[in-house]
Amino acid sequence: MQGRAIRHGDMGHFHLFSQAEDKDTYMRFLEGGLPLESRLLRSDQLRQWYRHHRDRGHIRNKQEGVQALSWTFLARRAASNPTYYDNKGTRDESLSRIVDELEESIVDHNRGGPPGAGTTAPGERG
Repeated sequence: MQGRAIRHGDMGHFHLFSQAEDKDTYMRFLEGGLPLESRLLRSDQLRQWYRHHRDRGHIRNKQEGVQALSWTFLARRAASNPTYYDNKGTRDESLSRIVDELEESIVDHNRGGPPGAGTTAPGERG
């Protein structure tokens, strides 16, 4: 039961009622989080989002790409479960590798990706 809606910057309270024997299980998940993994890395959504922000100039270089990804659930999970994400270094090194792969996919896409994807016909506005 939640006491009130939690607003950004405000405190709130949350009550979870359970039987005594289940308390430890719920507390472990509340304090440590659920062991969920991000599917963002293997999705087209990440490449589309990254390409969109590159095209509009919101991400101008690799460092800005790493900074943009550092706020995602993907970055948090890459640090928490490095083997799942094939991370052999720090979180920033892992994000840098991901940005390299995104940049490479953009270059490949611009060179000759699927017909019509990300390009406009002459006379069309993009």
